[in-house]
Amino acid sequence: MFVLKARYEILETDNELLQESLERVKKSRDQQYDLYEKQIAELTAKLQQLYSTELEECDFEFDFKSADAFSIERINNSGKNKTIIGYRKTDEGTIGEWWFDCSFAQHQKLAEQFRRYSKK
Repeated sequence: MFVLKARYEILETDNELLQESLERVKKSRDQQYDLYEKQIAELTAKLQQLYSTELEECDFEFDFKSADAFSIERINNSGKNKTIIGYRKTDEGTIGEWWFDCSFAQHQKLAEQFRRYSKK
């Protein structure tokens, strides 16, 4: 009986040690997960900043005549400013829209280009 009790106590101690070890592993895992989440958030913010900077520096022209464009406007869509150019789909007899992510300055350039096109 004494041997069984001793073995039981050893198993109970082993079980407690394993439980403590498991809790340490879980805590370490949770800390690592939190660290990864933080790093992902930081990298996402950096990527968004780079994307925004690239858009601010982006410059392009648009062939309004070839596109048969009839309008240009600036809207806020889900917190992001967009430039929309309306055009006629001559083959289908319908209209369509092109949506652009561009800076306000680039939108102003496109709007001026559209005004020159519209006067012709």
